[in-house]
Amino acid sequence: MASVKLAYELGRLRVAVSRALVATAIVAALALVLIGRSALAWSALPLIVLAATEWRGGALARGAHRGLAAGLVTLVVPMSVLRPCCDATMVASGACCTMPSMCGLSGVVIGLALALVWPREDNRRDHVLAGAGVAMGALSIAAMRCAGLFAWEAVGLALGLLAGIVASGAARAWFLRSRA
Repeated sequence: MASVKLAYELGRLRVAVSRALVATAIVAALALVLIGRSALAWSALPLIVLAATEWRGGALARGAHRGLAAGLVTLVVPMSVLRPCCDATMVASGACCTMPSMCGLSGVVIGLALALVWPREDNRRDHVLAGAGVAMGALSIAAMRCAGLFAWEAVGLALGLLAGIVASGAARAWFLRSRA
């Protein structure tokens, strides 16, 4: 019986890793085009997160899939939004002002928008697991965007995204509880 269970789990792991490889390859290609080579250093993070959540399955995987989609949005947010006081020549020379608050605001907006795609779960435990999956998926992709930012801008984007995810999850839980 133990060998059957081991074979089953290894099969699930193989499928999870193959799915994660495909998704990560797509994300890495997009990040390479939109951000540059510096983003590729972070490619292992979404690979690990997606493989682990896919292998675990259930609400965690459903949440991670939604978080992946939201994380892709962070890749396409233009630098003109994240650094509104810089023109292209200033960004290239590194002589422009940084505004972590703009990155934080962008992260909060994206995180709050996740309420629209949050997977519906039947119980509180699955809702929390889905939220953890959303956060893990979104933050693993957002880390690639952070490769093109200064340190405090990256912290602002990540914390803003996390705050938005927590707020949208709490609001969704409150809404579902009030309807029940």
